[in-house]
Amino acid sequence: MPYNFSELVCVNELQEMADTLSATSSISARIHDPRGQIIAASGMENICSRFHREHPAISEMCEKCNQRLLENVDPGGECLMNRCSLGFTACSCPIYVRDQHIATVITGPVFIDNGEGVSQEVFRAQARRFEFDEELYLEYLGQVPVLGEPYFRSAISCFKQMVQILVRSGVAVNKEIELQEKHLEQQEKTQQARRRYSDITRQLLELYTRAPELSDRGLYEFVLDKAVGLTGSTIGFFHLVSDDQQTISLTTWNAETLKDCNAVYETHYPLSAAGNWVDCIREKRPVIYNDFPTSPNQKGLPEGHTPLARFMSVPVMEGDKVRYIFGVGNKIGEYEKNDSDQILLIANELHKILVQRTARKENKKLEDQLHQAQKMEMVGRLAGGVAHDFNNLLTVISGNVELAQMDLEPGNDLHGYLDEVSSAADRAAELTHQLLAFSRKQIIMPRVINLNHLIENMMKMLKRIIGEDVELRTLTNQRIGQIKADPGQMEQVIVNMAVNARDAMPAGGTLTIETSELELDGEYCRDHLHVEPGMYAMLAISDNGNGMDEETRKHIFDPFFTTKKEGKGTGLGLSTVYGIIKQHGGNVEVYSESEAGTTFKVYLPLVDEQEEPIRIQAEPVIRQMGIETILLVEDEAIVRRIARRILKRMGYTVLEADNGLAALEAAQKFDGTIDLLLTDVVMPKMNGRQLAQEMQQQYPGIKILFASGYTDNVIAHHGILDEGLNFIGKPYSTQGLAQRVRSVLDQ
Repeated sequence: MPYNFSELVCVNELQEMADTLSATSSISARIHDPRGQIIAASGMENICSRFHREHPAISEMCEKCNQRLLENVDPGGECLMNRCSLGFTACSCPIYVRDQHIATVITGPVFIDNGEGVSQEVFRAQARRFEFDEELYLEYLGQVPVLGEPYFRSAISCFKQMVQILVRSGVAVNKEIELQEKHLEQQEKTQQARRRYSDITRQLLELYTRAPELSDRGLYEFVLDKAVGLTGSTIGFFHLVSDDQQTISLTTWNAETLKDCNAVYETHYPLSAAGNWVDCIREKRPVIYNDFPTSPNQKGLPEGHTPLARFMSVPVMEGDKVRYIFGVGNKIGEYEKNDSDQILLIANELHKILVQRTARKENKKLEDQLHQAQKMEMVGRLAGGVAHDFNNLLTVISGNVELAQMDLEPGNDLHGYLDEVSSAADRAAELTHQLLAFSRKQIIMPRVINLNHLIENMMKMLKRIIGEDVELRTLTNQRIGQIKADPGQMEQVIVNMAVNARDAMPAGGTLTIETSELELDGEYCRDHLHVEPGMYAMLAISDNGNGMDEETRKHIFDPFFTTKKEGKGTGLGLSTVYGIIKQHGGNVEVYSESEAGTTFKVYLPLVDEQEEPIRIQAEPVIRQMGIETILLVEDEAIVRRIARRILKRMGYTVLEADNGLAALEAAQKFDGTIDLLLTDVVMPKMNGRQLAQEMQQQYPGIKILFASGYTDNVIAHHGILDEGLNFIGKPYSTQGLAQRVRSVLDQ
């Protein structure tokens, strides 16, 4: 049957909706029937109606734009955005009922904000061109809203949905009227249905208008009050349902109930212990009990509860799960299906709003994590590069100091000065070591270990570190599995976090070390970038000290960030922890509030392997002198010179080159046997790994020793040295280089 838009909707309500849109967003709206006649309109269009459409040179263009908007009868109901040559944008959305075009919603004109604003001078010139009243024209120009395109589209979509809801309610009401028009009693019911649909339409419009300013709880209370009002009830309650569908949380009552009710309620109920007010969860459908005293599944009412004559509870579903329930009670008449339909309609819209809000929060959280990860990666690269350059300089400083001390007579006053230089170089080397740990550029030697055993071996040292005024407690899970990690690195993690906890308790306190085993599932990993699902060992270190605020927590792992007084810390302790854990494929989190203590939780992936006992072996005595020939390749001239001096002092013949190609050329010119290639890793033209492969092809018996200030994927992956490679880290000492060269030559 053909439909007439004006007969389906209440024009006054339609006008009220258009007025609401104009009042809340400044967007003008017109609703036309298929013949182009205006049914309802609201908003300011003065600049078009009083100037553009009245001027012969512009009116034809305006009419064409208007006609184009009216002719948008896309069967899919898609909206058409039209921007005229004067810069104004309007939108038309066709309204359909069962493939019949019954109306067109036109919104605008507006300016779409492109970031440049509206040029007053352009429109002032336009007023002069067409001989308009310049000041009045600019005044009307100021009435045209400037909106972002997403906001404009969202407002259009919301208004169109409200019109469609009104139309659908009108269709439903008309159908009811057509079927029951011969009966006066049924006609009255039809009018009631019309009023219900009108009510729900207004409630939905108000819900979408108020939603941006309300919290989640505010939305619950708003919709609950509307549910009570729509059904003519006096009691209303809202419950959240746990994801496992086993627990109900009493979230809120409507305001009127709280005034009259003196009962004390539990905030959480097991579903199995709850009465028939949660039958809607069990049956996953609305449940109505119009005679409560005789209803099944009763568990009784708590003392002081408002007397209950009848009630209805309605579940809001997401897939096959109930997310929350709305309950209403004590309607004067009996509850009907129409009542549950109205609650479901507004409750489902609430659910859509909450889902969208949650999605936006999750997206924002992931964006923040990504930005943080990118920042840490960028700072890590910078730190690694700085550490590399510093290690080269420290190699030169330490080497020259040691050589100078070898040449001094015992008792010379210069020994003291050189000792100070050497000590400063050692401290600087420790800083670069921490920078490399943060940037995940250091060589690690992982082995299968048990965290509990590691902690047991560290207890005496930890007690010395934290002092007598801090109590040390351990809560270790004895069934925890094994991890694959560098024991020294893990000790560094525990020590750094223990020191941080000690400093947070200047007046003493309790430091707790806890271990356990748990599974990090897909949901956790979705919220934490670069973490893979699986079984993990958890190491928690907690203190009851000062705690930290949100701003401090955001920067706690940043290198050189510290809250300690100047000279009391480098700001690298926790950034070192961060780098070590990330290099081991784990994750670290911090939980803290001001004056409420701090807990660091470290997660490390478990391995299904047997623990390797940690054996402390005495360092073998290695002779340092030699007569072999060494090809030294280093692109930093100052590092190359000190290495050459050390090696020559130990008796070796040294050939040197500043890059890989020069090294190959030097080897070809040398008539004797080259016993060892000592090469830097990162060099221009040809890296150390490529040079070593080329040398081994040409000189099969040659030994290879790599030297570098930080690891690179050239010889190591995730900090683990490729099997069979010999490596010495910079900065190295005279004795360290001599012993490492000798041990490689003696292999």
